[in-house]
Amino acid sequence: MEDSVVGQQRETSWSPADRLTAWIMKWPLGIAIFSLCLVQLATWIPHYLTWPFFVDHEVFANLALQWNSGLLPYRDSSCNNFPGSIYLFWILGKVFGWGTTSPLFAVDATLLAMFGGVMITWSSKVFSRLLPGIIGYASFLSYYLNLDCSLVAQRDWHGPLLAIVGILILECAASWRPLIFSSLLIATGFVIRPQIDLLLPAVFLAIIQLAHRSRRSVRTVLIYATLWSALCGFFVILWFAPVFAADIWSDFLRGIKIVAYGAHYNQVSFLRILKQLLLQAAHIEYILIPIAIGLMAANYDERTSGTTIIWLVALCGVWLYKPLSPVPWPYLSLPLVLLTAINVSILVNYILNATNGMPTLQFVAVLLILIGSGVELRPRYCSVERSLSALRSVGQATVPVQAPLGYLGFTDTDTQQTYPWKDYRDVLIYLRHTKPETRLMNLLRVAPALIGPTGRRSALPAESLAWLVVRPEDTNEFIRALKEAREDALIVWAPLEEHQDDQYRLASEVRRLAPTIHRDFEREAQFGVIEVWHRKSHL
Repeated sequence: MEDSVVGQQRETSWSPADRLTAWIMKWPLGIAIFSLCLVQLATWIPHYLTWPFFVDHEVFANLALQWNSGLLPYRDSSCNNFPGSIYLFWILGKVFGWGTTSPLFAVDATLLAMFGGVMITWSSKVFSRLLPGIIGYASFLSYYLNLDCSLVAQRDWHGPLLAIVGILILECAASWRPLIFSSLLIATGFVIRPQIDLLLPAVFLAIIQLAHRSRRSVRTVLIYATLWSALCGFFVILWFAPVFAADIWSDFLRGIKIVAYGAHYNQVSFLRILKQLLLQAAHIEYILIPIAIGLMAANYDERTSGTTIIWLVALCGVWLYKPLSPVPWPYLSLPLVLLTAINVSILVNYILNATNGMPTLQFVAVLLILIGSGVELRPRYCSVERSLSALRSVGQATVPVQAPLGYLGFTDTDTQQTYPWKDYRDVLIYLRHTKPETRLMNLLRVAPALIGPTGRRSALPAESLAWLVVRPEDTNEFIRALKEAREDALIVWAPLEEHQDDQYRLASEVRRLAPTIHRDFEREAQFGVIEVWHRKSHL
């Protein structure tokens, strides 16, 4: 009653500007930002479904297709990743058919939209208001819709996303039952990307907070933590059951050792960790947001402070995600961006509480957070024109005539990064008209996806030439595969690449393979810089 009276007194003292901004902050701002997110998704998803696979997608598409054909990952085809993404591609292939790309991007877009729903629900449950979750999600959405095909639908977004949603569920829980779903999500994330172990401290803090909200004893905390750990362990074992059943556990371990610390592919060192941490710190929002939260957290209730601690600890964990990974690929920044979005929500909630009774100041602060967290009106890959065009061709399963917006984001003349879209498109159409049993050898230096978009299996010991980035010593295995290739095997390569110097990735490997190609194969078709070769008839 007293608080209500004080609130009324404050409102009567507000200026017209205060009254206007207070009204805007109550509902219109949240509705406007949420509507913006919906418009962005609507102008991105339709044409996103037409994007091409990147080389990382090709890895799992090939392994899934091989497994479906009776060949085993880790043993018959090289792999250095956990099996979660293989399962995803296998399921998509069995449900939607092999040789299609849109199902993966449909799943990815669904996960992106689902994350928004979870964040807004979490915000409502924990903060008793929707606006913080909406702004946090909008900041991540603007980031994601600016990514090209080399960065989207990556396992380093899928795995951490599932783990983060698992923590959000624990925060919203009122009993022990959500421990089951949370442990399933986090176990699934682990089987996709084991680096999510960095989030385990935050998980157990969320479990402690759950038990504390229920007014339970220390004994209950231990029971909850033990139950969650047992369930998570059970689900991890369950996810690895296909690996055990196929008797390829030892092959799996051998593949994982390829990226172990000290191996050729693993570039981790103290100086490299320090360098990556400094590069991350160059993004000032990654520093300012947790500092601002830390300064404001001490003045609030136990529930709000508990939430803050959980997500600051989680943020500290993912600060090490990219520096501790074998190679600092750009998409490894996604977990840090995800956690920053969560912390943006927390900061917005603090601002709304700290500026209570000062709506104009509140409004200005929230606008500054919107700008500082990267929320955009029109991210790079949102396009009404492209989405309408994509909707007209839904269900045709054709390769777009016009290069998709996310095709690496490079020009068609940038042969260091990609190939002209017309050449790539024409070779895909050509390969789709070959016999289903045709085997492919993708020896293009940039290694665009051929297996996933055509459903033709690889005749190499891996998905493409790109594997030699991981294990260059396997070049001899590739030469042997060329010599032993079946009569119907086709090589896809760009002969001009054998004359490039070593400043180009895999140029030396192409030169080593070229003599065998020229000796045993001959050209069948040419599409700009890309050529298709078959085995010579007299061999």
